[in-house]
Formats: sequence, structure tokens, C-alpha cells
Amino acid sequence: MGEHTGIERRSSERKRVYWGGEIVLNDYFESLGCVLRDVSEHGARVHLEANFKLPERFRVRVANRKLEAQARIAWRDGAAAGLAFDNLADAAPRAPSDKPDIPRAALRRQ
Repeated sequence: MGEHTGIERRSSERKRVYWGGEIVLNDYFESLGCVLRDVSEHGARVHLEANFKLPERFRVRVANRKLEAQARIAWRDGAAAGLAFDNLADAAPRAPSDKPDIPRAALRRQ
């Protein structure tokens, strides 16, 4: 997990957003607030409420948009972090199937 270098590495177009979300931990028993600022098919840039140490894998959720995906930290710079979404075929939401993964729905919604 290296720091953000400013070099563009995205393989898909990103969409600027300002969505309140949460990082879901410990099998949905804990969560940490965040704001998603950019979203693409493969990841997102978020700002966390606190400089909290995150586990290797976790879920990111935007409840009011019914979006959820399995993620990991790609880079971190203080409260800002780049998230990489794991293989979406293996990252089915824990909640009912009416919750699509972030990349598919995020690119269609504003």
C-alpha cells in the first residue's frame, strides 16, 4: 500500500461524485464514514472521517444509492485513499440482490 504519486493509472474513465458512504468492517458489525469523490469501474477515491487503519479487504457501501462492493486500499494519503474494487464476480453484496455493485450503477447515476 504505497502513497498516491499523482500518476494516472486508471484503465477506465472516472466519474466525479460527492456521495456519503461507509466502509463496512467485521462482517457488518462496524462501519466508518467516508465520502466518495471519484468512481470508476475499477475503484474510487474516498475521504475518510478519521485516519483509521483499515484491514486488507473490506466493503464500501453507499446506502442511499443501493451500491456496494468489496474493496482494498490502493494508496493512502492521510484521510484520502484510493480504493481498488476486487473481482466483481466474486464480490456479490451480502444484502439482497437489489444492491448492484458500485461500478455498474455509479457510471449510470449522478
